[in-house]
Amino acid sequence: MEKFVPQSPDKFLRKEADMAPAKFGHLNEIVAYLQKASENVFESNDLALAGGLEPGDLYRNDKGNISIVFE
Repeated sequence: MEKFVPQSPDKFLRKEADMAPAKFGHLNEIVAYLQKASENVFESNDLALAGGLEPGDLYRNDKGNISIVFE
């Protein structure tokens, strides 16, 4: 989830009201990241690695369970 942590402050977001659109956009990125797991279908971590996924990527099995690739 490191990819979702802001890397630097945004000088244009000064008030709480300014953060609302940024929070919504952030949520969309997380949803898109999780939905991508539905495209990666593998039965095991080893098969996911062999299929080109890297540690930290998401995949699901044919039953719909989501897993994170580990080394």
